[in-house]
Amino acid sequence: MSIAFESPGFLLLIPVVIVLLIISMRFMVIHNKRAGIGQIIVRSILAISLILALAQISFKWTGKEVTTIFLVDVSDSVKEQRDETIRFVNEAVKTKARKDSVAIIAFGKDPRVEQYIAKEVSFSEFQTDVSKEATDLEEAVKIALAQLPEDSAKRIVLISDGNENEGDLQKTAASVVASGCDFQVY
Repeated sequence: MSIAFESPGFLLLIPVVIVLLIISMRFMVIHNKRAGIGQIIVRSILAISLILALAQISFKWTGKEVTTIFLVDVSDSVKEQRDETIRFVNEAVKTKARKDSVAIIAFGKDPRVEQYIAKEVSFSEFQTDVSKEATDLEEAVKIALAQLPEDSAKRIVLISDGNENEGDLQKTAASVVASGCDFQVY
């Protein structure tokens, strides 16, 4: 679980409100001590709730499951490593936990989904028709980010020589960071 604030500056009001509540206690006319304490507690809860609303608090629960998407470069520049890449992906799939999910996306000039997100994966070779004369890492990462579900931990494993001749991977770096995705490169 993670907690985030869109406007954390409003949290600075919490000590101010506490001081104001303490000061207001001194000026309260209390006939019943319990009623006075109840009033202070209710006021405190309301004030803190209002401050948290102004700070735009958000809670994010992610499941214990991990969704891993393998982005595999199948362009002409890595064709000699294709068998090794297939072995690497299959070994990684074998070692995943039963509750985890995996997807495989092959890319060159354009990305294509080889295996949609599933807990059981059967992968032996690349079967999609991908244009192999270029490498567009940016588009492949965008497709992977769009596939990742919100309710699980996210991981993208990029398997490439890194020779990008179309797109710009740095343009999507902010999106990867914002998604909270674990990004690994091999």
